[in-house]
Amino acid sequence: FALYSIVPEHNRVLGDSPVLAMKSIKNEVEDAGMMEAHIRDAVALCDWAAFMEEEIQVNGGNYTEISAATVLEQYRRQQSDNRGLSFTTIAGYGSNGAVIHYSPHEDTNKEIKRDNLFLVDSGGQYLDGTTDVTRTFHYGQPTQEQIDRYTDVLRGAIQLALVK
Repeated sequence: FALYSIVPEHNRVLGDSPVLAMKSIKNEVEDAGMMEAHIRDAVALCDWAAFMEEEIQVNGGNYTEISAATVLEQYRRQQSDNRGLSFTTIAGYGSNGAVIHYSPHEDTNKEIKRDNLFLVDSGGQYLDGTTDVTRTFHYGQPTQEQIDRYTDVLRGAIQLALVK
């Protein structure tokens, strides 16, 4: 904005940047790197999800939004070429999962139990790609209302994906 504001108004041209279009097209190396990064990230996410399910459902472990996000980051860091998170993890249990761009803090940090939804929006930064994944978990038996709302959101996402 600083550069834009010093250009006299009569010389300003607003429009689509040709750079954006060029950046949106990946070459073969970038495309392969993106796929590899997503595969490694999926391994970390699946390993973490299995760990959390075992800990909460079987072992009765006590995890909070913050501790769950920390463990997920540890799983990601075990993957080759990981350089940390691509953004601060959104880990919201129950009503916190409905807060847009929620980030747990000590004063809002909820314990993850078996009676509500747990939303995780997280990503990894790798040398060959960046990931951003959103998943919803339930470690008990969801209510019919939770099932219906989750299904509504899923149907909406599918409809959006089919728009041409």
